[in-house]
Amino acid sequence: MKAITTVFIDIRDTLGYIDRPGHLVLFKPSSIQFLQSLKNEMKVRIGVITNLPGNVSHEQGIEMLKNAGVLDYVNPGDVISSHEAGSEKPMANIYHFACEKLKVSPEESMYIGENLLEVVGAQAAGLQATLKPFPPAQDFIFKALPSGPESPTDSGRLAEVMMEEEHLVGKRIVGASAKISEKIAANQFVSMIALGNLVYLLQNFVDPFHHRKEEKILIPFAISRGYPKNKTAWILLEHDQGRNYFNAIEIAYHRLQNGDTIAFADLKLNLDGFVALYKQHGAREDNEFLPEACRLFSPQDDALLVNLFAKAGPPDLTPYLALIAQTESELEK
Repeated sequence: MKAITTVFIDIRDTLGYIDRPGHLVLFKPSSIQFLQSLKNEMKVRIGVITNLPGNVSHEQGIEMLKNAGVLDYVNPGDVISSHEAGSEKPMANIYHFACEKLKVSPEESMYIGENLLEVVGAQAAGLQATLKPFPPAQDFIFKALPSGPESPTDSGRLAEVMMEEEHLVGKRIVGASAKISEKIAANQFVSMIALGNLVYLLQNFVDPFHHRKEEKILIPFAISRGYPKNKTAWILLEHDQGRNYFNAIEIAYHRLQNGDTIAFADLKLNLDGFVALYKQHGAREDNEFLPEACRLFSPQDDALLVNLFAKAGPPDLTPYLALIAQTESELEK
């Protein structure tokens, strides 16, 4: 068996999740550690083999990898897309195309991805291949995480980055809520699919995962490291206010399902309250609480929090992102 000189990796669900077409959010910290280890410790050449949808061009795929930080470890010319190869995984042609482009033999190449069919396809094409777990778990040994650059509104800690990324997902939910309210005000059709998705996301994503992550993990750790407990009261109160809005929105949704159109007025009232509350809530957390609290954490604390966040879930964000995308699509009709 030849020594491995080149490792081809998949993108979606291997390095991170695609939260919208052409935008990749890397798994943190495992994907960066993975790429760093391949390049700096194992000294192998890294390539990418990816199936891109029809609405994302090869050039847009390259830009997506650049924006996500992947091209810090991969030469742009070593990115092979299905558009460029004229073939998709798991067909042998795309793997052969990748090896020919990088001028390496299949025997000295390895493919790594989370999709079993694609891994078997690579093996059938003559490459060595291995399956990467998805959702990511304990892929790397627990170790302290060094802080990134600081600013008045950024502690540089990964725990802060992860919570702010969840806020970006939340902004899309808030945006969908505002769109439904606008449609009600304009006497326009409101998709019950969109409304049902919104209720599900509020009750089964925002509250049990994001709220609880702050309440059960981040805030207790911050207080134990010296953050004033009285400075967290507004967060808890606004979470409770949010839950009241969530429940009222759900009740109005069920009333509408039962044919009670008067519920549209109550629905709009509570949607407007939720949107106004969470627009300022997320911004205040991003600019005030998160940087102040996370500056108190040591590198070991940061790594511990990131692991606890992963345990708190969701283990796989993909279906929630799909629900958000479906909701946004329904509201464009």
